[in-house]
Amino acid sequence: MLLYIHIPFCNGKCGYCDFFSENPRDVFCGTSFTMRDYIEAVSNQIEFLVSRFDVKNFSSVYIGGGTPSILGEAELELLYAAIKSSSAPFSQDAEFTIEANPESVTEEFLKAAQLGGANRLSLGIQCADDGVLKSVGRRTNRAQILEAVRRIKKFWQGQWCADFIAGLPFQTKKMLHDDLNFAFQNGAAHISLYALSLEEGTPLEKKVSSGALNYDADFADELWLFGRDILEKLGFSQYEISNFALPGHESRHNGGYWQLRDYLGVGAGAVGTIWIGNRNFDFGKNSAQEKNGVRFSNTRDIKEYVEFWKQFKWKCAGEIPDFPGELEPINLQTEEKEFLMMGFRTTRGIGENEYRARFGKNLAERLGAKSGIFEKWREKKLALVMQKNGETFYSLSREGLLFLNRFLLEL
Repeated sequence: MLLYIHIPFCNGKCGYCDFFSENPRDVFCGTSFTMRDYIEAVSNQIEFLVSRFDVKNFSSVYIGGGTPSILGEAELELLYAAIKSSSAPFSQDAEFTIEANPESVTEEFLKAAQLGGANRLSLGIQCADDGVLKSVGRRTNRAQILEAVRRIKKFWQGQWCADFIAGLPFQTKKMLHDDLNFAFQNGAAHISLYALSLEEGTPLEKKVSSGALNYDADFADELWLFGRDILEKLGFSQYEISNFALPGHESRHNGGYWQLRDYLGVGAGAVGTIWIGNRNFDFGKNSAQEKNGVRFSNTRDIKEYVEFWKQFKWKCAGEIPDFPGELEPINLQTEEKEFLMMGFRTTRGIGENEYRARFGKNLAERLGAKSGIFEKWREKKLALVMQKNGETFYSLSREGLLFLNRFLLEL
């Protein structure tokens, strides 16, 4: 089982960001709640979900946000204690990741994270140029990025990963080249390179739409391709549309999402999905009977989330109170659609045996591998058929991944 914990707090929102997060001062002002109350609520939800779905162990834990590194040592200690004290222990080789922003990477944070069991740190750099960072409202500056990496090299004993964005305003090829080389030379074994997405309603999108800021979408695409080439020359392999890793350093947690494994989502705004069927998912009035799976989404109202889960005690008996959130039954058609969507994001692709075991159907026929859609893409060298350990896998090629959305629409 995978566990995702959402820390929905940021001291300020970047201009391109549409992820759910709020300033903790705005959330807790005028209330009796503190960050500790939020962590206690998270702890109770973990214990409930572990019991409710009979979780035996966690193969991966991911603490994301928001800005998890905004948590103090006491809150981190409480959170780690809650994970470890639940009735689902870590598996022997569990991957435990925590995200951080450069401005909040302190020696104390790194040591507390390690003491709690984290063995993988994901650092959101995005770009190390002050002008670019300022243009999108990032709170981090170049000096803080350099200092964060220095501290990671000195105090962090696990793996560390770096996130970058290609196509930011005023970003140049030289900037991206220098940033990617900087991360590699300082020990980053995994790099996520995202193409900038102008999400509707974000401050950056409004600036571009109004003409207040020039944005060249074609150059942004060219910049991402340039970055991909740099990473491959450095020895990184693209194993998913936006993720690159040195051999053996791929994210197992994200791999679980792409293979549609069960995962628990804990925290305000978090989402979880249980695919194993034939259960009654009893959440009070939100109950659902579904043979294929269920997706639950926690409320984004942080106060409501804390009020409910902080006082909630799971006793494994009686009616379960209505939880603050939504429950979505998942039918077989939706599961298959998501399986294909997620599988083709990866260079691994989808195996015939795993598809047949899950859906009882022939993958080659579903894809049109002989005379249909997949074969058309393969003839254009945009799709591949591979043999791995006696199993046939279907995937998009290096260039085909650039047209993933078009392929999925045709499929």
